[in-house]
Amino acid sequence: MGVLMRGCSRTPKRRDRPAVRQSNDIVIVSGVYNVAATGPRTALVRVILNWTMRSSVRVHAGNESPETWSEDQARKGFKDYDAMYVICHSAPGAPDIVFMILPSG
Repeated sequence: MGVLMRGCSRTPKRRDRPAVRQSNDIVIVSGVYNVAATGPRTALVRVILNWTMRSSVRVHAGNESPETWSEDQARKGFKDYDAMYVICHSAPGAPDIVFMILPSG
């Protein structure tokens, strides 16, 4: 599981990496960490996930939406959100909705 390092033409060998990195590889490959959205998160994991999300949004989001919306655009947005997203993501003031999608068969 080598990672091509920037500016290097070779993949580092396991002996080139510190033991901490190797233990991270073990955790990642073994699947022992529960990544389910319903699982609890440690404070460190919450910080890392939040940091990653903010960095990703900053890089990929751009600024394609208008600065302000007309009343019609806002009403359409609320209607679309209510129709497509409330079932999974809830809404301000609405009770949390918990459900699972199980594989058929």
